[in-house]
Amino acid sequence: LRPTVTRRGWQVDFSGYVQVDSIAWSEESLDEVDADGEPLNQERFLIRRGRLHADIRRDDYVGSIEFDGNTIDGATARLLGASVGWVYAPDKAKPPLVVLSAGLMRIPFGLDVRAAERDKAFLEQPALARALFPGNYDAGVMASGAYGIARWSAAAMNGSPVADLQWQGKDPTSSFDFVGRVGFVLDGPRKSSFEAGVSALSGK
Repeated sequence: LRPTVTRRGWQVDFSGYVQVDSIAWSEESLDEVDADGEPLNQERFLIRRGRLHADIRRDDYVGSIEFDGNTIDGATARLLGASVGWVYAPDKAKPPLVVLSAGLMRIPFGLDVRAAERDKAFLEQPALARALFPGNYDAGVMASGAYGIARWSAAAMNGSPVADLQWQGKDPTSSFDFVGRVGFVLDGPRKSSFEAGVSALSGK
């Protein structure tokens, strides 16, 4: 159950979590600073992730906003995702047939990139996903939906994810990237499920 606030027809659901890590011992750790004055000590406690998420809904209109805080490279607070959208769901008991959204969203590529960290078997991304999509979030517009066991999504995005070290979310080219995915989900016994699909990416 999530804390929920309802006012004037708008429903807001809040959720969040904190991941605290500790490096108890490191052979590379030194009680010194480097040439830039940065400490070389690596034995410490740190906040790897601190997330606060809000989902907003009224009738067929939805929105979400998510903040992240961490102490990986000093105390940092940032906007992680924010989007607004419209949902078409004739059968409320089933996933929406069509969802149109715009804003700063998870990139709809593969399983790992578009999944929330706390829903994954491993919190950290594999090197392949980090190389292609650093940060998992990019600004753009997206259409997605479900029909029976089928799942689909298509998006036009800047092509510069927010955690890219070089551009840091600023798009260096005037062209957009197009990302899409088609797949299916099969429900199994004891709340298990099997999901498969194919993703495609085109752009600079």
